[in-house]
Amino acid sequence: MKLCYLWTKYLHLFYKFNKFVVFLRHFAVYMILKTTNKMIEQSATFFFKFLRPTKISKSTILKTFGFICFFLWVHVVNAQPPVPCTTGNENTCKCNTSPILCSIEELDGYTYSMTHYLHRTDGPYHPNQFATQYMCPDSDGGTTSHNPTWFRFPAWCTDLDLQVCWSNCTRNMGPPVQCNSLGIQSAVYEECFGCPVPECFGPSWSQTSQTPAPYTYAVGCEVESCGSTNGCVTINLTGLEIGKIYYFLVDGCCGAACDVQINVIGDCSFPEFGEYEEEIQAPENACIGENINFVSGPSLGANTYAWFINGILEDQTRGEPIEFNHTFLTPGIYEVCITSWHSPCRPLSESTRTQCHTISIGTADAGDPVATPTPLCPGGTVDLSVSGHIDDPYYNQYLVVVNSAGVIVHVYEGTSTTFTFPGCGEFTLYSLNASGQYMPTPNPTVGQPWSSVTCTGDCCDIASVPFEFA
Repeated sequence: MKLCYLWTKYLHLFYKFNKFVVFLRHFAVYMILKTTNKMIEQSATFFFKFLRPTKISKSTILKTFGFICFFLWVHVVNAQPPVPCTTGNENTCKCNTSPILCSIEELDGYTYSMTHYLHRTDGPYHPNQFATQYMCPDSDGGTTSHNPTWFRFPAWCTDLDLQVCWSNCTRNMGPPVQCNSLGIQSAVYEECFGCPVPECFGPSWSQTSQTPAPYTYAVGCEVESCGSTNGCVTINLTGLEIGKIYYFLVDGCCGAACDVQINVIGDCSFPEFGEYEEEIQAPENACIGENINFVSGPSLGANTYAWFINGILEDQTRGEPIEFNHTFLTPGIYEVCITSWHSPCRPLSESTRTQCHTISIGTADAGDPVATPTPLCPGGTVDLSVSGHIDDPYYNQYLVVVNSAGVIVHVYEGTSTTFTFPGCGEFTLYSLNASGQYMPTPNPTVGQPWSSVTCTGDCCDIASVPFEFA
């Protein structure tokens, strides 16, 4: 991130000399190719296709460059292979800091050597005040963790078998370990650290009991492997939720240190990207100056999303909710697009999914109201309608009839209705069109003076036509 900071300082200077766009093209591409891996190199053209040698605002350039820094950061931070917990300084020592793998397949054939470094508090929770952590509370004896290593992975299959093999174990003879068992114990959880106390243990648990209630958050757990200096055990996982993050733990029995090998049985590899589960949810018409919310459904296999307006990057996010807010200050037709990929597992240039939404930004328009026939005899029926208005669910559209005394006598939310009157009288039909965020919200009601209805500014509009019974 320090590199991004220095780049930004230089870019501010060049902007002042009106050579910013040309410089950005050459300098940023050069730095990316010099300082990043092949994955980012393949993605460089994606960003710079939006930078044309035309007039571009300073804020737009800085937003785009910020996206480049963001893209570099997620690759540098998350693209590292897992390092087992051996000294307490590795991110795999804790459940919530362990790197999220692209898929569990990355651990197929993975080997490492454990150490006797003890960090019991980084194991699963349990509620007994006399023992610290339980690996699998529903197992005999309620074994605890001692020197755990955590791996996080998304499930790309519903059923999975993980085989954990161990060899060359040595005992941890120092305090506070008070047993001399060898071997490993392993588990997979739905939540980080298993289940927080005391929700998942149920009413049968007591502070003195050594047999807690069923542990619902342990997807798979194997602790019967303790007692042997070498061997293999298989964790059978079923009913996994596609795309959900799971937490895999390997621990030494009584703090034993062993050579470990992890094997993935079956295929649970990274999937092909799926289409978006739903289209972008946003109005088709909106008013200038309003804050508009855009919401997209997820794309299977993606974890990073970027929002563009007319090809210019505006925002990016990782994970859900997948939404974007923007205020349009200029009338016009805009194309709002979202692009998804999985960083760092797939290069952006190879694995994108994009969908777009077109929105028209302008002012409210009440259109042309019509009342026919007029004049007509008392007791007759006049047809009321409007055309040419902004016809969109985001806008509120009312037809309001006001008598000669200025009092509302009929209200219809929509575009066509009828009105009848038993006597003679002069009336006015008003078409009232207001955007969804206009405040105060026009809410005309029968009996209300028409003069009390507020409708001013760009986001509310009124048109009228007279008619009469004679």
